[in-house]
Amino acid sequence: EMLHGRHPVHSAGGFTRRATDPVSGAKGSATGSLTFEGEIVDRNITLEPFGALRVTVLSETGQPAPNATIAAAGREVGVDVNGQFTFESLTLGTYRVTAQSLAQPRNGGEATATIDEANETVDLTVRLRGVAPVTVRVVAADGLTPVPSASVTLNAEGSFGNEPAGPTATTIPAFTDATGVATIVDVPVGDYSARAESGPLAGVATGSVAAAGQASQVTVTLGAAGAIAGRVLLPDGQTPAARALVTLNFQSQSGLQSGVLQVTTDLTGTFAFAGIPLG
Repeated sequence: EMLHGRHPVHSAGGFTRRATDPVSGAKGSATGSLTFEGEIVDRNITLEPFGALRVTVLSETGQPAPNATIAAAGREVGVDVNGQFTFESLTLGTYRVTAQSLAQPRNGGEATATIDEANETVDLTVRLRGVAPVTVRVVAADGLTPVPSASVTLNAEGSFGNEPAGPTATTIPAFTDATGVATIVDVPVGDYSARAESGPLAGVATGSVAAAGQASQVTVTLGAAGAIAGRVLLPDGQTPAARALVTLNFQSQSGLQSGVLQVTTDLTGTFAFAGIPLG
């Protein structure tokens, strides 16, 4: 597309004129020079060429996905009943398109396409990767005792191995039930890590959702812990120091509890700290 026009320039010398199409965003420019005051110079501005991108979204089973949104070139739109939408008036270049299910927001996919020629319409298919449930079981250091009410953070990559994180990569919080189990129903297909915390103890396990609808389970074992007990005596070495404040500093494994604990001695000067990480 070419724009033609005249714009006043009041002094001699070089000039540059730029234009932008408000619909497509296509830009262009032209330069010239004036040799004397009052001279009229004509310059045509040719806008950069553009094309279109026709996107089709398919479900993880290969069927059209009408209940989805797609994003490309700074725009996010919904698809039609056939799972399609066409982005018009795109400048030439490569575009990354992401799709997301409205019914399952953690179910998404992505693909890239390149528009090489002016007025070209490129077809692109984006397939949703799918989701599946993940069960996280949290146990104590003995590998058997369930840990209820543990905080679980699942980091889903939405991709496998060294691939870049997928468009639906996310962090999902949960808590274990009375049996030490937390179930997250819609984890994106790909690798994930699960971190569990209870008091100052923590543990991590990794796993993968291999395919859409294929459930996965991991067990997170918390770090080993011990107890510290003792007595506080007055300077004579014999008289118990009752109601004395005792402070313990240690390296916490968890973000739930700092590495500082305080207790007060009883009437016999005795104190005890339980559930302290080894170290």
